This record gives sequence, structure tokens and C-alpha cells, in this order.
Amino acid sequence: MKNILKISGFLALLMVLFVSCEKDNITTTVEELVGTEKQMEADLKQTLGKSANGWVMMVKSTLAETAYVPVVMQFDTIKNMVKMRSVYGSAVSNQSTYLINKGVSGVLLNFSGGSAVSSLMRMDRKYGDVTDYVFKVLSVGAESIKIQCLKSGEAYKKEGGPIYTLFKRPENWKWADDALLLDLKKTEARANVISTNSVLTLNYIPTGEKVSIGSHFGPGFDGVLNSWQLNGDPFYSNASANVFDKFYLFYAYVNYSKGTISDDYEDYPVARQGHNALYFIPFYERDANTWASTDKFAKSIKTPYLVINEVIRTGTNVTIKVASYDKSGKEYITGEYRNFN
Repeated sequence: MKNILKISGFLALLMVLFVSCEKDNITTTVEELVGTEKQMEADLKQTLGKSANGWVMMVKSTLAETAYVPVVMQFDTIKNMVKMRSVYGSAVSNQSTYLINKGVSGVLLNFSGGSAVSSLMRMDRKYGDVTDYVFKVLSVGAESIKIQCLKSGEAYKKEGGPIYTLFKRPENWKWADDALLLDLKKTEARANVISTNSVLTLNYIPTGEKVSIGSHFGPGFDGVLNSWQLNGDPFYSNASANVFDKFYLFYAYVNYSKGTISDDYEDYPVARQGHNALYFIPFYERDANTWASTDKFAKSIKTPYLVINEVIRTGTNVTIKVASYDKSGKEYITGEYRNFN
């Protein structure tokens, strides 16, 4: 009997020690997890403020396979403010708040409901694949930050949307600077550009393919611009409208078959002016022909936008240097509009 009691006591002691060790292990694991999240929060705040030219998020449009749409974000980590710039344009007062905090999913990067990111979330997927303006932070490095949309869409859909790898804005992205290189709302900028025949030449870097398209920027909407801005601008129908400029739009007539400067044009897509960029996304369903022409052009050139990195004027000759980028921010397309042979 004594032996049985001794054995029972020994087993009980082992159980106490085992449970105690398990408890210590669990406590240590939780403490490590909390410490890791706190470190990630600190790293994220510090890293966001370390890129003088900002960070870039590349979003995907349904109108292109390889070309991605850049959104440049400059963070003020003292005031918790972020200034965003996209090819879709950006108002001078375009600043919104952001917040870094912890949730049940881990460290979160929250953009306010009045930001360019939240606006893209509300837009058609032709403009981008953003499904939330709250992002789970997956990793933080000196040169890149990986984030994921917390939601994949509407509230009833599963958690976890597209993943983005933010990278530092390249120095040669002149289009993303504050200065406007081509503002077609101004008379002096329109000289030898609007109502002028030209040729668009595009070079597809991965394949070496080269394409030339006859082009003509027409003043087609000047007389009804205010009406179209009021009734046709899709950005102004969502809650984040004030972060974007009122659009300026014009017909960008094209001749796919000739590929030279000519007075003959086969189709009439509509171009909208963004911030140092032109974008070609169908937006006015009541005009079926314009919708179809714009959709065809974007798919034909394999990008819904062309950024403007330089405008060269020599007398009446004008060259507009353009580009489009892939998912990593590398040039996928380079090219130029030129109004002379």
C-alpha cells in the first residue's frame, strides 16, 4: 500500500511539473508573439518615413495582364498623414490620415475613408483590384513592405484580399513629382498637341515588339466639359471624390493600320488626363460607341494608362515621352507621342 501511495505521489508530482512547464511554454510563446508584433509596429512606422520620395503600391486593372497601375504614397509619420498620387490624378489638397494598430489578424495599416486607396476600393475593377482600405502587414524590410487587403470584397466574403509589395519610388519617375509636365487644361500646353496629328510609338520591353499607331488629340469635349465632369466622372460618384482633380478629357483618335501621321482615323477612344498621365478606361455607358472604342484601345496597347515622364518642345515639334510599368515597377512599355516625322 505504501508503495502504491509513493508511486501515486510521484506521478502527481510529475503531472504538476509537466503542467507548470506547459504553462511556462505557452506564456513564453504569447510573450514572444506580442513582442514580435510590437517590433513590427515600430519597424513599420520607422520604415514608412525613411523613403523621401514615398512608397509605391502597384494595383491590377482588369484591362491589362502585365501592366499594373502605380499609386505613390508619401508618409508623414509625425502627423500620421499620407499624400497619395496616382495616374488618375490627385488634388492639391490630397492628404489623408493613416493609422498603425493591432487587430486580431496582427499588425494593421489603416487608410482613412477619404484617401485615394479607399476611393479605388469603391471603383470598378478596371481601375484596380483594391478590396479594402485596411491592410494586414505581412512583413517589413528596409526596401519593401508586404501588405494584404484585410477583406477580399463585400462584408460577407472571406478575409484576405490581394497582396501588395510596396517598394520605394524610383528616382526617374518624373511623372510622380509635384510639377505638371503637361496640363492640357492650360492654353499654352495645348499648343501643337490638341487638334494636332501625331504618331504614338510603343516599345514592349519583355518581347522587343514595337508598335506605331496614328494619333490625333481632338478638342471634342471642350464645349460640354462641365457637364461631363458633373455627370460622367465616375470618381465623383464615390465618397473619396475630393482627393482627385476634376478630369479633363478629349478624343484620342487612332489609326491602327497606318501607324503614321495621317488625317485618316479608324476609331475614337477617349483619353482622360491624370497627374502627368493619360488613362484610357471606358466610363460612360450611355455612349456605347465611345465605351467600346476606349476599351478596345486600352486592350490593344496592353495598358490602361501611359505616364508622361518628359515633354520636349522644339519650335512646333513636340515629343511626349511615355511609359507603363509592370507589377514590380519596372518599365514594361516605353514610347512617345510625336507630332513630326
